[in-house]
Amino acid sequence: QEEVVAMGKKKLAYLSTKEKVPSSGELTITQVWAPSHDTYGVSPEGRYLNYIDWVSIELAVKDLKTGEGRNVTDRGTWKPPMQFPDKSVWSHDSKKLSYFWYYVDSTQLRILNIDGSGNRLLCTGRGLQTPWPIAWSPDGSYILALGKLPGDTSTDENNGHLVAVSVEDGSIRLLKELEPDQADCCGSISPDGQSIAYPLKETGDSNKANIYLLSEDGSSETLVVENPAHDTDPVWRPDGN
Repeated sequence: QEEVVAMGKKKLAYLSTKEKVPSSGELTITQVWAPSHDTYGVSPEGRYLNYIDWVSIELAVKDLKTGEGRNVTDRGTWKPPMQFPDKSVWSHDSKKLSYFWYYVDSTQLRILNIDGSGNRLLCTGRGLQTPWPIAWSPDGSYILALGKLPGDTSTDENNGHLVAVSVEDGSIRLLKELEPDQADCCGSISPDGQSIAYPLKETGDSNKANIYLLSEDGSSETLVVENPAHDTDPVWRPDGN
């Protein structure tokens, strides 16, 4: 316990002084922005950051090279008919975003180019009847998402499954059926597109989650991280290892 506390204090000291982590870590921490918006991730090429501009109520992109931010949607409003953006994920070529959109009493999964063009509806429903985007496949063919099974019209948002949504026609393919309350809204796809890393909450314990690998076709699953903590947000190294 004392060793863990000491390690935590050491890491906090690095953050406060902006010193370089010892050479073995080869890591530096630099603040690039301190927004009051919801931010989601850096584009695969490393230049852009997707976020929600809650002042204008729009999905937006920040250019980390120039510092410029711009909205990529133009329909957000708190006035009737109320509509606004939520979670968005990058395509692997950094040219598109897939995003979740609230419209009155329905929800939508949409895609668009980062210049705002090509805005297209993939799926619509109520709550998690509409798949919640997690990641875009490396080949660009599908969106990994958390959603209902085809034909499930329930509105229980705690009962979602891992699904693949076709970018071409919005059709939904089941990857992994989950028990109620097991889902965690994150995950990532390996660079070769063959495996999906995702957290899974222990049944009956929302404070504990482990990391699993699932084959792209959903046929096999492997537990890779198991401990008493709430493990979440797995990401892949560029080399897939």
